[in-house]
Amino acid sequence: ARLARGLRSQWPACARGPGRLGVITPYAAQLRELRKIFRDHFGAEAQEIELNTVDGFQGREMDIIIFSCVRTGTQHGQSGIGFLSDIRRMNVGLTRAKYGMYVLGRSAGLKQNTYWNDLIEHAQEKNAFRVIGEGDAGLRDLELMCEPSEADKRQRLEDEEKKLQAEVITKEQERKDKLQNQLLGIMREEQDRKREEHENKEKLQNDLLGMMLRQQKLLQQKHNNITTSSICHDQAAVSDGEVEAAMSHSHNNSNIDNGTTTADEEEEEGEVSDGEIIEAS
Repeated sequence: ARLARGLRSQWPACARGPGRLGVITPYAAQLRELRKIFRDHFGAEAQEIELNTVDGFQGREMDIIIFSCVRTGTQHGQSGIGFLSDIRRMNVGLTRAKYGMYVLGRSAGLKQNTYWNDLIEHAQEKNAFRVIGEGDAGLRDLELMCEPSEADKRQRLEDEEKKLQAEVITKEQERKDKLQNQLLGIMREEQDRKREEHENKEKLQNDLLGMMLRQQKLLQQKHNNITTSSICHDQAAVSDGEVEAAMSHSHNNSNIDNGTTTADEEEEEGEVSDGEIIEAS
């Protein structure tokens, strides 16, 4: 973490920003511990530093790589350097850097392996080997051994250009996706509006049909009531006519009876008169 802090301060162009500085460790437990330490040292800026295992860096590159060799001595009575003795992992770990590589470890333990021993001897020959003690003493001497070559600079510019193009394409695609989603949203809203309008229209038609049926039912009931009233009136008229006819018949009978009685009385009176005349004679 102190080395990373010094590199970011001394070489900001190469060690600051995403994709610039990476830390490789062979073990997952050590990776978790390193992430915690880097968060404590750098806070939010720790996100700019890529920390991962050897396998996690497979196929990737960074401008500067710090390769932490954590198992460099005897452990639980067993000598050796564990995963670090695997030439494939060693090759991956040492070939992830574009411009600067720092290997941290215990040289005495690493020298047990032929490949690591050759690497350490080569670093000593190139005056690229340092012994680091406690604190920051000695870290100031760990500088980049060479500036990027012209070919590396051109490659870096090309990589940056490709990255920018990819970002532009990504943003353009995001813009298109956003626009398409907005259009789809408008279309869905229009479909919902039409569906709601259709449902309201059907509801209105059903309401009108219901009103017409109720009105028709009321008219039918009214017609039935009028017909019933007319029949009752006709029946009442017939009854009144029968009563009048009966009364007329009774009156005629009474007149006939009265006429008969008068005629009889007149006949009797005539007889009496005749008798009186006879007696008088």
